[in-house]
Amino acid sequence: PAGGNNRLWVVNEDNNSVTVFDAVTNARLAEIPVQLAPRSVAIGSDGLVWVTNQQSASISVIDPGTLAVIATLPLPRGSQPYGLAFSPVGSTAYVVLEGSGKLLRLDANLRQVTGEVAVGPNPRHLSVSWDGATVYVSRFVTPLLPGEDTTTVQPGTAGGEVVQIDTASLQIVQTITLRHLSVPDTANAGSGIPNYLGAAVISPDGTQAFVPSKQDNVLRGIRRDGQGLNFQNTVRAITSRLVLGTGTEDLSRRMDHDNASLTSAVAFDKLGVYAFAALETSREVVVASAHDGLQVLRLDVGRAPQGVLVSPDGLRLYVSNFMDRTVDVFNLSPLVISATASVPHLATLQSVTTEALPANVLLGKQLFYDARDPRLSLDRYMSCATCHNDGGHDGRVWDLSGFGEGLRNTISLRGRAAGQGFLHWSNNFDEVQDFEGQIRALAGGTGLMSDEGFNAGTRSMPLGDPKVGQSADLDALADYVASLNSFAPSPARNADGTLTTAAEEGKTVFARQNCASCHGGVNFTVSAAGNVMDIGTLTPASGNRLGGGLAGIDVPTLRDVWSTAPYLHDGSAPTLAAAIQAHNASPVPAADLPTLVAYLEQIGSDEVGAPVSDLDTDGVLDALDNCTLVKNADQRDTNGDGYGNLCDADFNNNGVVDSNDGAMLKAAFGSSDFPDRDLNGNGVVDSNDGARLKARFGLPPGPSGLGP
Repeated sequence: PAGGNNRLWVVNEDNNSVTVFDAVTNARLAEIPVQLAPRSVAIGSDGLVWVTNQQSASISVIDPGTLAVIATLPLPRGSQPYGLAFSPVGSTAYVVLEGSGKLLRLDANLRQVTGEVAVGPNPRHLSVSWDGATVYVSRFVTPLLPGEDTTTVQPGTAGGEVVQIDTASLQIVQTITLRHLSVPDTANAGSGIPNYLGAAVISPDGTQAFVPSKQDNVLRGIRRDGQGLNFQNTVRAITSRLVLGTGTEDLSRRMDHDNASLTSAVAFDKLGVYAFAALETSREVVVASAHDGLQVLRLDVGRAPQGVLVSPDGLRLYVSNFMDRTVDVFNLSPLVISATASVPHLATLQSVTTEALPANVLLGKQLFYDARDPRLSLDRYMSCATCHNDGGHDGRVWDLSGFGEGLRNTISLRGRAAGQGFLHWSNNFDEVQDFEGQIRALAGGTGLMSDEGFNAGTRSMPLGDPKVGQSADLDALADYVASLNSFAPSPARNADGTLTTAAEEGKTVFARQNCASCHGGVNFTVSAAGNVMDIGTLTPASGNRLGGGLAGIDVPTLRDVWSTAPYLHDGSAPTLAAAIQAHNASPVPAADLPTLVAYLEQIGSDEVGAPVSDLDTDGVLDALDNCTLVKNADQRDTNGDGYGNLCDADFNNNGVVDSNDGAMLKAAFGSSDFPDRDLNGNGVVDSNDGARLKARFGLPPGPSGLGP
């Protein structure tokens, strides 16, 4: 209820809007524009409706009477507000900042921040106790487990984290851990660690809370336990039960929702007898007993259900289907009044008037989030979004040795549409459509292409005949991935968007260390050129998918490193400092490490391009230029030997150092005891060799005498 009216409010993330329905007649009253990427909606004690706008870093305040935005509250730059809730007591609001890892407390009347507390990376959802004394913040992505970057994962007491905060002091009371579950992997159960944690939804009696999530089976894999990952024992949909009196999880009561891979949201009925859990990939809602966790029945809903709500009178269930832009309405009366296992469907409400996404991108995104379609997955388990929610990453290191890859740290897809070149750490995909093979081999789907088309020629091979144009749905899936073409701004910058002093110093270090030779250009990577690199991190567990030995690893962009830990292809660097130190071919002085890290953390979407050191402005980095003071735009390295043409041993001035030049050299000096360009045999090609050469052939002194 809001402003004395029965209203239902739904955020439309892709449309940058909020839709309000009359909860009595089911009529859509309005679709209200807000700012970019609205994520959560909450109603204050005064009836005003608050909405977090993730990409705009703001909160929109809506008057339920006029159905208009009456205020916009700015939040810290790049902070990515997500979860939002009001205290049941007083006029206090709480908002989670996913980008900056904080919980903010706000005075709802004054609309001002009154306090903050750091809760760790990747927080997203929250809930408030009935007395307003406690806030529970769920860290969406579970931190890396001990040994997860190796073949021997040792979870110990680590796991998913729900941070408990005292609202009076705004201090952390404890962190409730959702631990690894070790059971035999079967067709209807399995091991794993909770990840992608939703809000800890508190029961009406305040004694327990249910946390929706997926369960990642990171101990499984050919190199880890001898069993390959498959469609039903990689990820599973679960709901964890917290005992609030002790602040612990009741592991024995963890619910495993078979034939699904992600529980996205939970709601209790009015009396706390039943729990309703949305299963995103299977387009279902589980109705379970809140006392013993046993399933009562399942309800079919629309694509990607991400929100569930029970009406205040307890007689209606609302399900927000993110990828259908709809709300399903169910009648709970038979279930809650007569205990009949029946929940009749009443209506499907359309929340969006005019779709903002192009038709092909919308279709691709629907496919991205879905596993109900048998072409995409067997038994409704794995969708692309299972590991790439919102196009991001899941923080896990998977053992993909069964597919030739080895240990692999999940890559975020955001911002990589234009600058990544070949895909995967191994560069073994040259088009997004190559995921057709993974849909078939890992998810168990029949595929979006026909079998005949997939098996024609070399098309079934990742780098074989092109798959583009063979399936409109597969192309739409690729179109959606291509639409993920922007990065978020870094919250580590100054409030005005400028680099901090430390980051400015680190920018100089970046140029001096020639980091741009691998992480260069506007994309901060040479990936588009298909250049794999070995910085000294390859191990026997790194895989050999393309055969013939793994030559190197794709160079990732640096634009989002502030938010994509752990680092390196196997997740072996938990921090940016560790990732930099792993580059053993170009060590960074210890004194420069903190400032370089500060710069990397602040690149985000803001930096125009990678800084370089090029004193003579000839386009050749000083670290690769043996004529750093020759300011000539034509000084290129046409022979690829690392030396500009104007300072090369190009004896016949044809722009190429080849056997003809070598023959001239040997004839002139009557010797073959030294390299072609090392005229004095000291092991270094330098100006002394050039001077000797020029004197021998009567060429004028200075570099201009040897250019093409």
